Amino acid sequence: MSNTHDHDHECGEACGHDHSHDHRHNVPDARGIYLISPSSAVRDPHTVELARERLAQQGFKTALDRTALAEHQRFAGTDAQRLASLTRATKQKLPIVMVTRGGYGMGRLLHEIDWKAMADSGKRFVGMLSLIHISEPTRRRGI
Repeated sequence: MSNTHDHDHECGEACGHDHSHDHRHNVPDARGIYLISPSSAVRDPHTVELARERLAQQGFKTALDRTALAEHQRFAGTDAQRLASLTRATKQKLPIVMVTRGGYGMGRLLHEIDWKAMADSGKRFVGMLSLIHISEPTRRRGI
């Protein structure tokens, strides 16, 4: 009789593994997502809550940045607030940073971003088209 574990291989009685524990305990926040809004304002905050519920159903812990639902003109807060959210994202403990929505506002922040801190954070940044503004300059700098 063989068992398939979270580490994606087959093993049976003689494999030598301890089958009495959950392998995920070594990385408690491996399925955690920090949500930020570095571009346009979220039009309907309910959509963010719905997304958080769906992520939780998939086993993800989420944390919402304190300015993710802010509004200033058409942006999710002032340029300073949105830049600060990127800094907070690199310092918080969850491994994935996801944007709540795209928009053009990210381009306004490029000259102020601490690219080295972003690279050194080890975070995975995922999301909308606005993250191309982050990934392309990072790639060009060899980070």
